[in-house]
Parts: sequence; C-alpha cells; structure tokens
Amino acid sequence: MAYFERSTVIEETERIIETLVANFPDFATSGGFLKKGGYLSVFSIPNAMLGFISCVGSIVPPEKWQDYARNSQEKGIRLLTTHQELGHLTSYESRDPDNNKWGGAVYADKYIFSFSGLPELADEAIMLTLAVELDFLSLQNASDIAKRNNNPIFDSLAEYMYGQ
Repeated sequence: MAYFERSTVIEETERIIETLVANFPDFATSGGFLKKGGYLSVFSIPNAMLGFISCVGSIVPPEKWQDYARNSQEKGIRLLTTHQELGHLTSYESRDPDNNKWGGAVYADKYIFSFSGLPELADEAIMLTLAVELDFLSLQNASDIAKRNNNPIFDSLAEYMYGQ
C-alpha cells in the first residue's frame, strides 16, 4: 500500500487500541488508569513533515490531552532525525525519560506512525501493529523491532491478532 486514507489510519488505530484494551487491560493500565486512547501523528518521511495529527479513542485521564498531543509529535520529529542520523527505526531507541522523551513512534516505509496516550511500550506495539495492518511493515520486521526493544506487548498482540 503506497497511499492510505486518513480515516483508514484512524479507524485501524482505534480498532487496535480496542483489541489491546479488551484482551490485555494490564498492558493499557498506568498510574491506576485503564488508558483507552491518545494522539496519533503521521509523518511523511520524503517531505520530512507532519501529515496529520488526530485524537483516537478517549483520553484517560482527560486533562492529559495536551501532553499526549505534544508527546506524539515530539516522538515522530525525534525519529525523523534519529532515523536519518543513526538509522533508528523507533523512538524507543532514543528515549530519555529524564527529559520526557519516550518510545511510541515507528518508522515504516515512507511514514512515521507515532502515538501517545497509553503506556510507552503499548504505544509502540499499537504503531507496529498499525504498520503491519497497513502493509508498511511485514509481521516479521515488526516482530524483530519489538524484540530489539524488549517489547512483549507487541508479541502478545500479534499472537492474538495473527496467531503468531
């Protein structure tokens, strides 16, 4: 798939979040809150720019919406830079919790898919799954990336969705 509709990306992201929350609620829980949404940012790599940002699902807790929107964009922008300079495939590779820099963005073909709103590894697992669903990453490549980042959430989600 070389092109996608914005609505398709949003709908797929929402479906993946719903699957994670329904089947693995512990992976979507942080600070006593079951997280059910956040902000999705999609960047065009050839243009090195933000294609769009959208709220997906429901923000929990609701007062965090500004943080999630900012973090989603920051992860993607950081990955644009670290991919070019260091060959990074995820923002997790340049995470710096002391400076509020987290994982959750994934390089996939000509796009960077970035999410913020769930726990860090869940954000990444959702974006890896989205890239697989949109045919921008193979399941094997997504699995290899998740293993490199020690992300068991992707493994559980992929096993549930794909039987692998």
